[in-house]
Parts: sequence; C-alpha cells; structure tokens
Amino acid sequence: MIQLAVVDIAITSSRLVLDDFDYYIRRKLILVLLVAEIIGNHLKAKPRQLTPGEMAMVTSVFKTAITLTEVRVRKGPILPF
Repeated sequence: MIQLAVVDIAITSSRLVLDDFDYYIRRKLILVLLVAEIIGNHLKAKPRQLTPGEMAMVTSVFKTAITLTEVRVRKGPILPF
C-alpha cells in the first residue's frame, strides 16, 4: 500500500513537471511569434522624412534640440494588433 502511494505521488509530480514544461514552451513560442510579427510590421513600414510643415511644428516646440534630418516617420502598424 505504501509503495503504491509513492508511485502515485511520483506519477503525479512528473505530470506536473511536464505540464509546467509544456506551459513554458508554449509561452516562449507565443513570445517568439509576437516578436517576429512586430519585426515584420516594422520592416514593412516605409520610412520617410518630415514634411516642411512637420519640421516647422517640431522646431516651434523643440527649437534646436532635435536634428530634423535624422528623424524618420514610418507609416504602418507598429504592434501586431
């Protein structure tokens, strides 16, 4: 009877370990897919420079704190949803 209880505990604990491992793998897979989609969306979005109107607006707020020639605007999705 005691041996049966020990075997039952061992089987139950191994199932818990496998369930935890399965959960961990699924979480990592979802994270990898999410990052891949974010990178794909970022690469699809075409960058452009600021328009003269946008440059005037930025300059009126930030003066010379921002180098306008280095600023790029991307049109497109950033997040996967």
